[in-house]
Amino acid sequence: MTTTSYWLHTPQNSVKHQTDVLIVGAGITGLSLAYWLKKISPHTKVSIVDEGNFGRGATGRNAGFNTAGSTHYLAHLLQKHGEAHARTLWTFKQESLRLMREEIFSRLECGFQQWGSYTLYRDQARMEEHASVVARLHEGACPQVSGADLQTRGLSGFAGALTFAHEACLSPKLFLEQLSSLLKSQGVEFFLNEKILWAENQSWIGTRRSFEASQTFLALNGYLPRFDKTLNWVAPKRAQMVALDFYHNKLSGNYYDPDHKVYFRADPLAASSTLLVGGMRLLEEATENDDEDKVSAVIQHALQHYAESLFTQKFQVRARWSGVMGFSSNELPFMRDLAGLKNCRFVGGYSGHGMGMAFGVARVAVLKALGQACAEEHLLQGDQG
Repeated sequence: MTTTSYWLHTPQNSVKHQTDVLIVGAGITGLSLAYWLKKISPHTKVSIVDEGNFGRGATGRNAGFNTAGSTHYLAHLLQKHGEAHARTLWTFKQESLRLMREEIFSRLECGFQQWGSYTLYRDQARMEEHASVVARLHEGACPQVSGADLQTRGLSGFAGALTFAHEACLSPKLFLEQLSSLLKSQGVEFFLNEKILWAENQSWIGTRRSFEASQTFLALNGYLPRFDKTLNWVAPKRAQMVALDFYHNKLSGNYYDPDHKVYFRADPLAASSTLLVGGMRLLEEATENDDEDKVSAVIQHALQHYAESLFTQKFQVRARWSGVMGFSSNELPFMRDLAGLKNCRFVGGYSGHGMGMAFGVARVAVLKALGQACAEEHLLQGDQG
């Protein structure tokens, strides 16, 4: 922790900033909370503080999948939560995506491309089994793509794929830039590179100023334990990615390969073709459960080898990086009040699904904070045990 001595103390360190709502964290959760606050209660004064800059956390370090998850994940929801709850959760995720399309992507240029997502299968029987799960839980069609069709995209060795055609990709960088610009135009104040050190009553002490707010949201997701190690409601888990030079102009869509725990897509906005590949964290699961920004040779080699084997070509590496996810005990997002701090609530725990869920979760959190009824509130109670 960086501190300032009495002798070097300046008036700036004593500045008090008054606001109605303070949001700690300038990622997708923090910006989404601010968006819904200004939409539902336009005169509310909103301030966002972050110890870094836009994109420092997981929002700027993911693959840019704007999806509800793979069909393999949908089958996991059914197995873990039962049909009724799984259907409700899946419907909530679909609604979050719809809200993003209507509220954000129709207004802002975020690199949004609605090109579908594909879950790849090597086993036909397994694909048919998951197709039946989708038919039970998902409203709308989930077409099957044949192995021959996948081959035309350069993807060999698969029996086929199941697809959600309405799903999309986005540019995390453009998303953060465009949404923060919109919020600034609506009067939201940003305090970047300002770390919150601790809280006293309703005052939040930062490195350069203190903040006083009637309500506070902690939008830190996997970084919550770094803020306060006693708040162990979420477990940080690292995910690694690699960007590769890619000479293939037929690959459109987001792809999941559950057999290898890999996801990939091309970047349609890159000046030269780029393939983004992530996953395989289970290869070193024991060492990937922290919030350090680092990569490992084992996982990075495995990601590159996977891409080179799949597309039968060698790639030049453009970037290697990692991001930190926040996993809740039941792998579902939740809201929770902080004991001893009035009107202070944590929102997060997306467990790897923040880019598809955070916008909808933020809406529920804001409605609750404003005392308005919300039918989905029960979905965000989390595991209180």
